[in-house]
Amino acid sequence: MIAILFAMLCLLFTSCGEWLDVNTDPNSPSDAEMAENIYLPGIEAQVAYELSGGFTARYPNYWMLQVGRDAAAPDFGTYDIDESDVNNTWTYTVYTAALKNAVKLTSLAEENGNYYYEGISKVITAYILSITTDCWGDIPWSQAFQPETYPFPVFDSQESIYNAIFSLLDEAIANFNLPAEGQSIRPSGEDYIYGGDIDMWKKCAYTLKARYAMRLTYAPGKTGAAQADIALALLANGLGSNDENPGVAFGSETGSEAPWNQWHVKWETVNIWANEYMINMMNARNDPRRGVYFTQTITGEYRGHRTGNILMTDKYDSTSHFSESITAPDQVVYFITYDEAKTLEAEAYLWKGEYENAREALHEAITANMTRLGIDPSEIDAYIAGLGDLPADFEAAQQMVIEEKYVLNFLSTEIWNDYRRTGYPPLSAADIDNPTYNNIPLRFMYAADVKQNNPLNEPDVNWLTDPVWWDKK
Repeated sequence: MIAILFAMLCLLFTSCGEWLDVNTDPNSPSDAEMAENIYLPGIEAQVAYELSGGFTARYPNYWMLQVGRDAAAPDFGTYDIDESDVNNTWTYTVYTAALKNAVKLTSLAEENGNYYYEGISKVITAYILSITTDCWGDIPWSQAFQPETYPFPVFDSQESIYNAIFSLLDEAIANFNLPAEGQSIRPSGEDYIYGGDIDMWKKCAYTLKARYAMRLTYAPGKTGAAQADIALALLANGLGSNDENPGVAFGSETGSEAPWNQWHVKWETVNIWANEYMINMMNARNDPRRGVYFTQTITGEYRGHRTGNILMTDKYDSTSHFSESITAPDQVVYFITYDEAKTLEAEAYLWKGEYENAREALHEAITANMTRLGIDPSEIDAYIAGLGDLPADFEAAQQMVIEEKYVLNFLSTEIWNDYRRTGYPPLSAADIDNPTYNNIPLRFMYAADVKQNNPLNEPDVNWLTDPVWWDKK
């Protein structure tokens, strides 16, 4: 297996040098030497490691009470973060590495007429932009990466960023529809996600676009029913099975392990436990996914930890923590999954008042998720039978769908997005001990580098209480 992080770090070093305005590293290739098939694997690996499975997923998963932090308050599990905590992700993951290199790849592929690479790069760019804007709100884009013309780039509105995301995905789909002939180089094995399968990339683009359409169900000027129609039309062309899920498979070699393995096992710097909120929810439903996600206590129970305090000395016997399958070094980190797509479909049908279709889509989502996790079919059937019918009330039905999505999207940033958009699950600061603030953060604060290098353009928002543009329920 290719050492994933080696490719990623090569790109990182090149980008950081430009950001810091230091001399060029003679061991790093110059832009002129970088071909599309050199750029792509490093971008994919970094996005999967640093964004899909990194800081932008970890911290929200503490706040969303899937993960319990064994530490005395205040700490990041109790919302105690500052500008330096988000700085590496903003500066060294997004703006001087992943997003910057994706823009370079798009430009290079377009110049060379290699439309498939251009399409892949645009899908990844849209994905990076979505995570960045969903975490921070307004972000630099239209004037980004043009330091000579715009040394202090403006922060574009989140609405305009979403317009850019949809445009990028539309352009990517158009690229994928072009003939393969005439392109000097086409994606193949260096594409960690699909191995150069353009039909799969097209399905991925449609499915991501459906995710973002449903994100805007409560956005100003939008209606849930209209967004649902858009999403359903897109999903008809999207992912069709678990085999089509876009993800990066990490490895067992040193330096190529999956992010949760390095965070929880390899570094041994934090104690990560099952949170009592999620465990209690799953216990109440006798959810068979408990055994996939978590360990049992010495008495054979699933018991979670309440964030905000330190566990007792018998914690390894009395509290569930992450299972070996969740912290395996060779775990696949997904950008989106077929089971999530089916929950998007389920909620879309709710908005249209088609509850039978919503129920069927929800059951298909649960079946796909549990099948992917290796759950026995008899347990899947028993779990679905225990759910009962969707409530006739829209809010109660939406809560059921989103709470199922909360479980199947385990450790994804999407659960924070759904919570902010819908209010489900109905979490609050009262669900942890000793919260630093009285409410769950509604966005990330802007990074220290923004305050130091571009303070006049930094948006004036309260990261705890000011919702992002689409969060208007």
